[in-house]
Amino acid sequence: MLMPKNKLLLCIVLILMFTLTCHADETHYINSNVGDRASGMAGAYTAISDDSSGCYYNPAGIAFAPANKFSASVNAISTSTRTYKNVLTDISGNTLDWEQKSFSLLPNYFGIVQTFGPGMVGFSYAVPDSAQMRQKQVFTNIQGAQVIDTYTINLNNYDKAYLFGPSYSYKVSDSLSLGGTLYYYYRDSELIVNQFVMFQDNTEAITNIHSTRTDQGIKPILGVIWDPMDNLSIGLTLSKLWLFDSEKDIQSIQNNYPADAADFFLVKQSLSDKDKFPLSTALGLAWFYSPSLLFSCDLKYFDSVDDKKSVLNIALATEYYTSERFAIRAGIYSDMSNAPDVTSATVSDVDHMDIYGLSLSGSFFSGKSSVSLGVDWGFGKGDAQVDASSNTVYDVEYNNLTLHISTSFSY
Repeated sequence: MLMPKNKLLLCIVLILMFTLTCHADETHYINSNVGDRASGMAGAYTAISDDSSGCYYNPAGIAFAPANKFSASVNAISTSTRTYKNVLTDISGNTLDWEQKSFSLLPNYFGIVQTFGPGMVGFSYAVPDSAQMRQKQVFTNIQGAQVIDTYTINLNNYDKAYLFGPSYSYKVSDSLSLGGTLYYYYRDSELIVNQFVMFQDNTEAITNIHSTRTDQGIKPILGVIWDPMDNLSIGLTLSKLWLFDSEKDIQSIQNNYPADAADFFLVKQSLSDKDKFPLSTALGLAWFYSPSLLFSCDLKYFDSVDDKKSVLNIALATEYYTSERFAIRAGIYSDMSNAPDVTSATVSDVDHMDIYGLSLSGSFFSGKSSVSLGVDWGFGKGDAQVDASSNTVYDVEYNNLTLHISTSFSY
């Protein structure tokens, strides 16, 4: 038995919903703060960077590292929820939400710096973006082109980006240093979506989407730090990611019930287009008010590229040593969306959502080693279009909580 055309159209619309809402978040540039001291300072580290985290934030800073040092940071728990508000309506008129959750547990930074000739050499590994998104929901009695008795969704989206490579910094004078990092970039992602639809007349539809993606590239970072006064430091970096290889494969299967040859649809697509990334400029200021207290500020600008808007983010932070053995750090930051505004004049717009965050950490020192515990909370809201056939604009909300533990050791 063939599925009626209006039901088939409805299933296609549901598939398109997920191709739009379940991609990795490429509309933000600061998806995770990494490193030991820098994480607690909301990433406002461009003008400091005097430890192994400087390989990532500003390689010029490692020339001011007081000793050979390595550090490792582990995101013990990182969990987030993205909620699309009131996107479905049941036959009683009640509105229902999409809810997608992400969880990850992994080391997100390792770095080491070492004296080398007249300068300092470093090596670092960072995971600036990581997500393990899951969705498992069942909706009943949904209004649509045809009434849906049961709509079941199972989703798994794995997406991680890695950076690793060497750094070098040279102190031109007591107040000026230059440095550079050359990162190799690798991204690996997989999306699996399974949907089951039971219509009111007991006909059924099953759909499956399987998408994989791998990217490889390089990301150079050039930096400078200048101390015009004893208590003031200015940092500047330029960086850009270039992809030299990209592979994307998408397979979509729809199997209607009762199944026969006429009811089976298979679509495969392979893409090799390479995404373009913006030139990023970071300007940082650090004011060392006293030996135990400092304030820092970062402005991070990403220029426009293709359909992505230019973005300016800000981070403000402070660090205070209550004693020689304990320091507390706190910061606030923004992570603005590079996507165009979502309007009802078009369809299939990418989510536009601005994110803000707070960070807090404490470090315990013992001899040449330290242990840091911290928390990062990100939150935001914006607009989205989840139905590829409709120009309806929905509210979307985001919350992320990251608990991290990190260690460092000087030798």
